[in-house]
Amino acid sequence: MAGDSSKELIQSKEEEATEESLSAEDMKALDRFCGSFEVDELTFEDFCLAHEDLDVRLDILVPQETLVTGGTRQIAYTRVVESKSSKGLEMTKERLLFEISFPPNSSYGDVIVVVEKGDRNSDGIFGNLQVTLKPI
Repeated sequence: MAGDSSKELIQSKEEEATEESLSAEDMKALDRFCGSFEVDELTFEDFCLAHEDLDVRLDILVPQETLVTGGTRQIAYTRVVESKSSKGLEMTKERLLFEISFPPNSSYGDVIVVVEKGDRNSDGIFGNLQVTLKPI
């Protein structure tokens, strides 16, 4: 019956994979996979710190003629600032107004990077502001 096969499927998904439930071929494949990389005393906190993206990415619309001559733009954006307090980790938002410049003969897709104007983590590390030029 159709109902019985779907019940079996649900039960099989709920079963935990163990050495006994895996074939010898599957076990060899798992051993090869596990042996293909090393994790050397990597804590969860270190992983999060290494993979935390503090960059803020914005697009600005620019007419073609302005790309040729170069120009400046005022941009307003919000960044996240983390800080440690007696209550633990707190996150606040800062509203920034910043002027960026792009040189003559810029192209759509160019990215202007402004160092340390991105989000900030609780260790005082700033990300960058990355502004991409887009067509109107």
